[in-house]
Amino acid sequence: LINMGDDVSFASGKKGQEFYLNTLVDRAVILALYDNTVVDANGTVKTLNADEYWHLAGGGVSQHITSTKPVVVHTLGRANTFNDLGTYLGGRSAIRHYYNATGNYNVNLTVFDNAGMSHSRATTAAVDDSNPPVADHGGPYVLNEGNAVNGAWSVTLDASKSTDDFAIYKYEWDFDASNGIQINATGSKVNTTYSAPGVYTVTLRVYDNALQMTQATTTVTVLVNNPPEANAGGPYTFGEEAASYGVWTSSLDGSKSKDDFAIYSYEWIAGKSAYDFAGTVIDGNEWLFSSGVTQNNGLTIVGTGSWGNRYLFSKKDYAREERLTYQARILPQNTSGNQHGMFGFKNNNTDYNYTQMPYAIYFDNGTIRIDENGSNPVSPGSYTRNVQYDIRIVLKDSGVEYYYKQASTTKWTLLYTSSTNSSLLKLGATVHTGTFVISEMSISKSYAGVNPD
Repeated sequence: LINMGDDVSFASGKKGQEFYLNTLVDRAVILALYDNTVVDANGTVKTLNADEYWHLAGGGVSQHITSTKPVVVHTLGRANTFNDLGTYLGGRSAIRHYYNATGNYNVNLTVFDNAGMSHSRATTAAVDDSNPPVADHGGPYVLNEGNAVNGAWSVTLDASKSTDDFAIYKYEWDFDASNGIQINATGSKVNTTYSAPGVYTVTLRVYDNALQMTQATTTVTVLVNNPPEANAGGPYTFGEEAASYGVWTSSLDGSKSKDDFAIYSYEWIAGKSAYDFAGTVIDGNEWLFSSGVTQNNGLTIVGTGSWGNRYLFSKKDYAREERLTYQARILPQNTSGNQHGMFGFKNNNTDYNYTQMPYAIYFDNGTIRIDENGSNPVSPGSYTRNVQYDIRIVLKDSGVEYYYKQASTTKWTLLYTSSTNSSLLKLGATVHTGTFVISEMSISKSYAGVNPD
């Protein structure tokens, strides 16, 4: 150790890489000169980068210090009045210091020569944040059907024309202010999609290196344009030449359908059996039903608080086949009290409990659940009481798809895809609690595909 007076000393060490501090009473600071310097002090190891320091406690403990690269060690005797780490961050003629806020700061420098003589000089550092950035969101943006694929409108938001007097540090985007300002994406150019028509408020925040922030808003307008016009061709007539072993094979052509932009997909429904429950008498030739089920231009089922007591199911059993589709329009009518009702396919036994339904959409007190043989694998949606909903269950060669939507809308939401398999099936419903009105129910074979063009 070289004594520098006033109890301040530093260790010269072995090429600046090994030091012994004998009975260190007060404190010491190890200052790294180079990045990735590994320092060991009495068996405790730290990695320091250039201008970083390690504050060692005193307490009368001797220290053996080694390092992978040269370091500077400053020790402080208790007589020194500059008892703060800022005093030690020297060791070199130039240092780098970080300020976390604007303002005027006092800076003191003390230099020492080999004779222990010293001299101090004070100055100031003024930290200024200059001008804030200018945010340019690139909007407003208007999207039409030409920007959409399968009900999703895509857009690129571009803030690359934002400016700052020095540099822009970061960009933050919120795509829809209606649910609060959130960070949905970062970057000068970002991509997003919208799933419904409307006018959306987009918020851009731009920061400079002083973390000054400027916020600007714009709009994204999503338009649906005109709906497609379906042309099913036909009418079709097929004679015996189209038959083989009692099965008539037909080709149906919808290629003359048109749209103002493009047709995304076609869906054919053939062999549909539809029930609108007109009149006041339930058809006993078609349906198995319990007491508490009534018909008056719609079917009403009122639950009793127990599963299996209130139900309606088809007498006919349907064999499982690809794209056999159950569809119903449901009104969960009661606005207070509990609501528990399941709609879909049941097996072909005589037990009408919900546990006998391999494929069901479950209306449960505002939550849409999927139920399969009494098991509830997911709860993927919600509903509003006294609002009509359309539900759809599409069987596959293996597995099933569940869909729903509000009856007043056109876009179906895929709720869940399952691998559960069951063979002979009845269509219908069972209700535990509450009042449900079924205005339509159908079973059909559908064919669907994306337009190859």
